Amino acid sequence: MSEAGVRSSVGDEYQIMLAVWWLTQMLSDETLSKIEVESTSMFNGERALVDDVIIHKNCGIIYCQCKVDHPR
Repeated sequence: MSEAGVRSSVGDEYQIMLAVWWLTQMLSDETLSKIEVESTSMFNGERALVDDVIIHKNCGIIYCQCKVDHPR
């Protein structure tokens, strides 16, 4: 795999870990209603501002653009 491919893979793993963390938060936080990963548009049809992780809460939306800025 190329160096760029390795870096992208590390970023993907971080993105998944972040999404899983938010999913576990949903078990105890009733204000969390939905988690989207690699989304091009939100469930209401609007264009997503970022595509990595989108957290829907009763009071708003959290957009996460996930990046890893250091090698493992």
